[in-house]
Amino acid sequence: MSEGHPDVDATFKNYRLACDAASGNLALVYAALSETGADIYATAYDAANGLWGVAQRLTADRSAEEQMAPSFSSDGALWV
Repeated sequence: MSEGHPDVDATFKNYRLACDAASGNLALVYAALSETGADIYATAYDAANGLWGVAQRLTADRSAEEQMAPSFSSDGALWV
């Protein structure tokens, strides 16, 4: 994962929310514009601490990624 997305509000679209039922953690995964085109970003919510993390870019290429199906594995890892 790379740097956080600086202007999420202006480019936020096509989002999915995944929930880890065991921990209550959430992951908001969405497509947003970047300097290379449309990329996928994720922001995690830590239920234990009640905090949202910084947005992280998951892709960085010229392809237009817009379809995603995020979920948590049994060990709590996010899969997109």
